[in-house]
Amino acid sequence: YKVEVTGKSLPVLTNLDKGRYGVLVFENINKYLQMDKWNRELLDKYCREYSVGIVGFSPPGEESLVGAQLKGFPLFIHTNLRLK
Repeated sequence: YKVEVTGKSLPVLTNLDKGRYGVLVFENINKYLQMDKWNRELLDKYCREYSVGIVGFSPPGEESLVGAQLKGFPLFIHTNLRLK
């Protein structure tokens, strides 16, 4: 477990020929979606090559989204749903 704050550059992702992380967690998925193109492509390549997953949380919002497409992904989201 390690917390890294994303900024202009990514933290070191590999150590020798091995990946350093098994999963990447974004407290706000929008931070991942709004990364600059270079870092986003580098991170996506790292995830593919080292079989690393990404978990992203959507921040709470006032408006409800029903079937909204997540930018750049074939993924649709629904927000503000009630639990039974």
